[in-house]
Amino acid sequence: MHSRCTRAIRAVTAAGVVATILAGGNAAFAKPDGGAASDGSASDGGAARAVTVTTTERAVRPRWLQPRAVGDTPGAAGAGQRAAGACDTRVTGNWSYRDAAGARHNAMNVKVEVWDYDVYSGADLLAVGLTDGVGNYNICFDANADTAPETGTADVFVRFVTENRLWMVRLNGIPMFSDSTTAMDVVPGTTRNLGALGPYPELDRGWRAFDQVNDAWLFVPMGGCFDPKETTNCRQLVVDWGPVSTAGPRYSGFENVVYLSATDPDRPLVVLHEVAHAIVDDVYQDAFPPAANCSVRQVTAGTSPACALWEGVADWFASSVTGDPRAQLADGTTVDLEHQTWGNSWADGEGVEGRVAGALIDLTDTVFEGPWDRYGEGVTNIWTTVTRRMPASFGALWSARSLDGFNVTYAGAMASVYQNTIDVGFRDPLTDYQPLSRPTPNPPHNYVALTNTPYWSVVAVRPPSGADYDLQMWADRAQTALLANSAYGGSTVDFVAVDTNRRPTGAYFPRIYRYSGSGPYQVEFAQGAQQLPVGTVNVAMGPQSVVAVRDTMLAAGTPATISLTPLNGQECELFLLFSDPTNPTSWVQGRSAAVASSTTAGPGAFQQITFTPTVTAWYGVVVVTKDGSGSYTLTRS
Repeated sequence: MHSRCTRAIRAVTAAGVVATILAGGNAAFAKPDGGAASDGSASDGGAARAVTVTTTERAVRPRWLQPRAVGDTPGAAGAGQRAAGACDTRVTGNWSYRDAAGARHNAMNVKVEVWDYDVYSGADLLAVGLTDGVGNYNICFDANADTAPETGTADVFVRFVTENRLWMVRLNGIPMFSDSTTAMDVVPGTTRNLGALGPYPELDRGWRAFDQVNDAWLFVPMGGCFDPKETTNCRQLVVDWGPVSTAGPRYSGFENVVYLSATDPDRPLVVLHEVAHAIVDDVYQDAFPPAANCSVRQVTAGTSPACALWEGVADWFASSVTGDPRAQLADGTTVDLEHQTWGNSWADGEGVEGRVAGALIDLTDTVFEGPWDRYGEGVTNIWTTVTRRMPASFGALWSARSLDGFNVTYAGAMASVYQNTIDVGFRDPLTDYQPLSRPTPNPPHNYVALTNTPYWSVVAVRPPSGADYDLQMWADRAQTALLANSAYGGSTVDFVAVDTNRRPTGAYFPRIYRYSGSGPYQVEFAQGAQQLPVGTVNVAMGPQSVVAVRDTMLAAGTPATISLTPLNGQECELFLLFSDPTNPTSWVQGRSAAVASSTTAGPGAFQQITFTPTVTAWYGVVVVTKDGSGSYTLTRS
């Protein structure tokens, strides 16, 4: 994968002093006595020394990141692979590092090399293995590997390397490594337990970065490579870090390298964001579409659809790995991606990084934020579409979801996307007699109401005091055929009614828009299924209810009186609707088309209509609650 010509590299010592050491190939090995230089640096001619870890406490890896091996060696993680000869002796132990808060973490999928120190011929590699899911290793090697002029059995030390076949953290061009002390003339057939070891504290950050890439590996669905389309010859993900580096955070698509500054590994969201870029670039075969306005990262401002997808997917990836729904910038500041929606001062739409990231997070999680986020499916579907279809924008990703058979419904994924100001044709479903509360309709809010009974149905909107919101009813989802509207001034309750005694049942598409003012409103779809005969009936309306409707048969020339009495002091209105069988445009009508109404103002006001019809037909009786809540008696005489 990478040649290891002998070269000088810089390693930070325990005392914080930067010491020059030789590394590469067989030139790097520990002193036989395992000693350290007087300044606490690595042994002469050797690697940075591993240090003993005294605590047994370890931080727990997130439950959604299930350990699995990268497959450097046969069998499970921790299995050994012999370099040559027989296998008669074992070395075991644990490798860990510290996070920014000082907590210890077991490091998994770390390459563990068993070396034989030779005075005359350098060091010989005896076996290679990986640490397992809890940082342990158990590697078998040949203790009788020494040959003349060496005498005795192998003089063994263990090297811990920030590399495996899928990723590498490099320092000055080669993987970091730390060596154990050397055991002289090990006894064949025994097991040498090195106990718990870890790197010098000054190198912990490099090991953090390594384990953060490991978490990225555990996050992606099962496969042999980061790119699921590859099964062999995986591209190795390369991370460049140094204890005094100022090169990051950034991903170089030209070099296929993630560059990190010295303290970047203290911020997992930062590292994983750049790692995600590297993985996506691999998935797209280094051919992600051109992304305009992407030279400077802007989470909340508009850039371009391609740039927003490039950055938004990386935010989502980092959030999904860590369980932290924020974006983090290079200076350490964070941006909440989870609790954003319309009107929060961000730019809107699929050209905004934060909107794309928020939409992907809401599609993934099951923590629902009102009023539209209501769907969660886990991470697999999104990752499948990104890696299989390689979309160039969120819109393209959404279209590809349909091809992949994933949810794109109004009541499901489309609503969660709309929560993040990306409108892919969302029509909020209205359920019969289930009022909804929604924020200021700016931009307008679009709905769908499904009629399935041969009765009058009504959609009504009640604005907050001081606001004027109006209502349209469309025949089609694309809103090319307007059927009727209701646009009374002030805080009037507007409504549009559909007479499916005459029109076909099916989908109708209400649209609520703001004329003036602001604040939350209530909208309700009342589908008729009940009649108002001669006599008195009770009409129960809940705390958020806006409208109720009844069908009543009136005979031509016969006067009818309809009365409405509020039982709980609520303020109400009463309307009578008629549709002309010879005029199809009257079959959908707004409030102003009512043939009779009673709108006496005031809490608890009694309403009454007396009307003599000229046509025998089913008329619609509409009850509106302007303020308050409670039941009514509705009487026809």
